[in-house]
Amino acid sequence: MFKYLMLFVLLITDLCAGSLKVVLAGDTDSNLTDQIEKDIQLLTTQSQKLSRHLDRPLELKVLKGARASKQQFIAIVQNLDVQPDDILIVFYSGHGFRDKFKKSPYPYMFFTQTKEALDTDDMLNVVYQKKAQFAILMVDACNLPFAHLDEPDEGKEIYDNFNTYGDISCNLRPLFESGRGVLVIASCSPGEVAWASRAGGYFTQAFLDSIYTNNCSSCSNWNIWLRNLQAKTESIQHPVCSFYK
Repeated sequence: MFKYLMLFVLLITDLCAGSLKVVLAGDTDSNLTDQIEKDIQLLTTQSQKLSRHLDRPLELKVLKGARASKQQFIAIVQNLDVQPDDILIVFYSGHGFRDKFKKSPYPYMFFTQTKEALDTDDMLNVVYQKKAQFAILMVDACNLPFAHLDEPDEGKEIYDNFNTYGDISCNLRPLFESGRGVLVIASCSPGEVAWASRAGGYFTQAFLDSIYTNNCSSCSNWNIWLRNLQAKTESIQHPVCSFYK
């Protein structure tokens, strides 16, 4: 009797996956308000879809406007109750920059309201310490020297046909459930602009398009999926990414 009870408990434990926790931060008080608001809107909607697809309850936190600051962003992630079987996604959209002392390829995130900068590497450490089953840290921001932080773009028009509101077209469970450690992705390489259009950040749109119109052959392999993502943006900008386990 005890043997069968234990098997039942193990079966129930295996079937009850953890939750999907998502933190979205946007510097909407900057001169990029419309594009950043669009990014937050897109990721809010698609996080809800991903939650249903993965059969994981969603805990979503959004930080924007006057509340958006370095300390608030860090605090929200630090205060999350993350369990070892949870999936965690942390996202920032806004201005970004780098300085001559920056060694990693990832930019600083800038908060206009408080005039503060948050190193992507520092947020990576915060996310890593949460010890989720799998975590993704995404930064859609420029990776230019600080002197170019507030300069307007050259009027470059971005045309695309990304599917950012589509339904999930194949089974993404193997991709997300097999992930371990932290995947950090920045939207562009050092010295590059993170372009945007009226539809939102170009990288954010490409990311969602990769998720929701994915080729099923890449649905269980992050390396293949990342190559597909980079191929979608290579004519405009070149995302950089790394795994930390």
